[in-house]
Amino acid sequence: MTKVDEQVFLNAGITDIETETNNLKIPWTKIGVPYTEKKAIIILNYDAKLGIKKPISIHKEDSKNYTITIPEFEVIGVALSRKNPYKLYDKEGELLSIGTEDIDTGALTVNKLSNESQKEYLNQYKDLIRESAKNYYDTMFKSIDPDINIKYEFK
Repeated sequence: MTKVDEQVFLNAGITDIETETNNLKIPWTKIGVPYTEKKAIIILNYDAKLGIKKPISIHKEDSKNYTITIPEFEVIGVALSRKNPYKLYDKEGELLSIGTEDIDTGALTVNKLSNESQKEYLNQYKDLIRESAKNYYDTMFKSIDPDINIKYEFK
């Protein structure tokens, strides 16, 4: 177990289609042998958790005005859908593909679920994450004093 200080602002349900191909190569070259290609298409369904891992900073301007600086958003984690995690949509081989190595769909799935490959969603959903962060801190601070004014800065 590890104690963490993370705040998730957005769970993004994502469906991705991944395609991988493989074929026999002429020994000692990178030249593919014709009609030996194998292809696999998988459909992935997962949730990406987007938020912050570093603490915010709060600057008090006066008794009713605060500035909250929110650190850069990060991918907190990813999890396959419990209902339908992934489906092998198509797996085919060409006429002479019997000697070609099969596609490792497990490795393909793990590769796509890495946090690095999820960073594109941080930019895609930036506005929703910011809105969620503002709602979260507005609710927290205004429950203490409804007259507080909060200005936000995002790194």
